[in-house]
Amino acid sequence: MIPIPSPNWYIAPYNSKFTQATGFNKGFIAFGDRFGGYTQFNRSLSFATYTETINTPMSTAARIMAMACASPTHVYLMTGYSSTGYVATVNKLTSNTSTESTVNINWALGSTRRGGSVPCPHFNRSRMYIFMGFDDYHQVVSTTISFVTQNTDTDTYATDLFGGARHLAITLFNSVQAHIVGGYDQNLNSTNTNYRYLYATDTYASANNDTINHGQSQGFSSNVAGYRVQGYPIFHTQNTKYTFSNDTWAATTNSPENNGKCFAGSQYVNEYEGALWCGYNDVFAKRLLYRLSWATETYTNSSYTTADVNNGFLFYASGY
Repeated sequence: MIPIPSPNWYIAPYNSKFTQATGFNKGFIAFGDRFGGYTQFNRSLSFATYTETINTPMSTAARIMAMACASPTHVYLMTGYSSTGYVATVNKLTSNTSTESTVNINWALGSTRRGGSVPCPHFNRSRMYIFMGFDDYHQVVSTTISFVTQNTDTDTYATDLFGGARHLAITLFNSVQAHIVGGYDQNLNSTNTNYRYLYATDTYASANNDTINHGQSQGFSSNVAGYRVQGYPIFHTQNTKYTFSNDTWAATTNSPENNGKCFAGSQYVNEYEGALWCGYNDVFAKRLLYRLSWATETYTNSSYTTADVNNGFLFYASGY
């Protein structure tokens, strides 16, 4: 397929079976909390060797909960939370050099949301969707859904998910639909709800719920199914798989370590695997890396230690 040229965004998808995959030869994480303070981390992970590279730190204030999405040339890291409160900053990392820049986005409706459903899905490789999150200005869990058009870096209001305000939910998605799963409601109680969102019409409807309540989970998707990996307060034996075509949940492969609770992690997808990368863990001090093979639906534990505080323990980092 020949790429179609247009301003700074659209190229042909490198593998249509994996909408969430970037096509890059590495994954990215930025910012995060290491129990030694919030960070300005800018790190990449080679998919060839599964080794981490330390890149030039982010130029903007240390923070957590930046919402991540990716284009064929950049990873976007949108808003977040710092030691002084809400952060409106949007950073971009280039796929080839891991260099960073910032962009100004005027948020629809004057939104001050962070901690929306992650990873942020995209539609037709032109829109990044931001689902709900916590609105610091109004001090409420938001119902607002908007999307950023990448070739103009503008945010557009789409709709409100009335009755479905969510904070720190996960998104499972393919090229047609996104599912907003779990997360905290207006009373900050964890939930198991599942809202199907259709990009083409910007409409939503309820779908079958997950089998257990959770918040701060990790999620990643092929175009066939989405995988919810642990969360709070879920144990390693309670992972679930959601099949898009028939709206069903099933128990799936356990996380590879009997590690108590794992939550507030990041993730990546490529054409071979989906992975949980980083996260809070109440047993091990290291950088978690649990890689789920699409072909065999089994995990490889590639976790590693670093020279960082607590041997790589990092959570609320933002990755893609």
